[in-house]
Amino acid sequence: MFSFDERLLKTSGTALLAIFIVSSGYGFGQTAPSPSLPLTHAIQYIYSENYSTAQTLLDSLITAQPQNPAPRFYRSVIPWMQSTLLENITYYDSLLSLRLEEVIQFTDYLIDKNPENAEAYFYRGGAHGFLGTMYARQGKNWQTGIHAWHGIDDLEQAVSLNPQLIDAYYGFGLYHVIAGNQPAVIRFLQKLLPIPVGKPARGIRYLNRAAAEGDYSVIPAQAALAFSYLYLEEDYPAAVTILEDLLKKVPNSTEFLAMMVNAALGCELTQSRGDWERLIYYTHRLEKIIRQKKRKLSPWWQNKLIFIRGYAAYGHNDYLTAIPLLEGYSHYYHEHGDSYLLGLSDLTLGKIYDLRGQSDFAIHKYKRALKGESMGNVKKLAEKFLREPFREKTMATEIIGYYTEVPDRP
Repeated sequence: MFSFDERLLKTSGTALLAIFIVSSGYGFGQTAPSPSLPLTHAIQYIYSENYSTAQTLLDSLITAQPQNPAPRFYRSVIPWMQSTLLENITYYDSLLSLRLEEVIQFTDYLIDKNPENAEAYFYRGGAHGFLGTMYARQGKNWQTGIHAWHGIDDLEQAVSLNPQLIDAYYGFGLYHVIAGNQPAVIRFLQKLLPIPVGKPARGIRYLNRAAAEGDYSVIPAQAALAFSYLYLEEDYPAAVTILEDLLKKVPNSTEFLAMMVNAALGCELTQSRGDWERLIYYTHRLEKIIRQKKRKLSPWWQNKLIFIRGYAAYGHNDYLTAIPLLEGYSHYYHEHGDSYLLGLSDLTLGKIYDLRGQSDFAIHKYKRALKGESMGNVKKLAEKFLREPFREKTMATEIIGYYTEVPDRP
């Protein structure tokens, strides 16, 4: 399991894609014309994870508009999206880095030709933002700080040329949300670089404004708000509300579906809302879309969905279904390393065995739940049920507490 600090910087692929989706090919110091439909369509294809069509369309736009940095930038972030639920992350990181460096070199050229080219500053800032995030995920704090510094500086330069650019509040908002939850890293980097202090509350305000008033940033800002409520604020009902709206707009997004599964599970673990149907529905929907798109889930996600199906079956009192699923999950992680859900899996199995009158099996599972990594009050409940058998589901026995979620990209 990732540490808390690492978790915050491994943000959702869709949320990160959205960082700088705000332009359709015009300078920020100019009056914006109608959006470029081909570029708008290409962005929609990326959100819908139709990458080959997006790639073809963006390649054609680069040929037709050789001085426009926008299609080059959007093409560069496709590798990030492709790697979100897949394995072979190293390959995609290499391709992502290569394409983002190409964007930076191209925008350097445009700025050299015209130092007031706001669009070039904007997309260069976007490229630095993505590179910084990639390096953060790799634990390279110095490279992260350098690119964060350049990215913020370029964004501010671009916005200074067009103060009415509401969409830019998305980039600033996401920075404040992430940086505000990385105080140790930011304090270290501030000793070396002039990067701003992250203020999460300010970030939320910026994101809400972009979601309400932006031209191109409505979906990106909503995605970032959902990310913040899900992974940082742990306000799972708020995340569910936003994600339900996003999935109406982009119904086949595995990113949004994966976030919804996490949010729905978080609701059950922290509030015991009893809405198991929603959790099962979105889990099955995610698996169906994955099959339709012929994508390969990482082992981490494959096993997590096994756990969720088993845990939801427990919630439905379908113990015959729950036992083999949870036993399979527990066996895998006892053999292959720890998981933050392992303790909960063993605790739940213990409760099932107690309800079935299989006391010896229940005690064995409670003892296992006390070992290794767990979450919330799993160990407290395991100790309680070792003293007195579990007999009845109540709010006190079903609310696990905080839900520290590992992000979608392991």
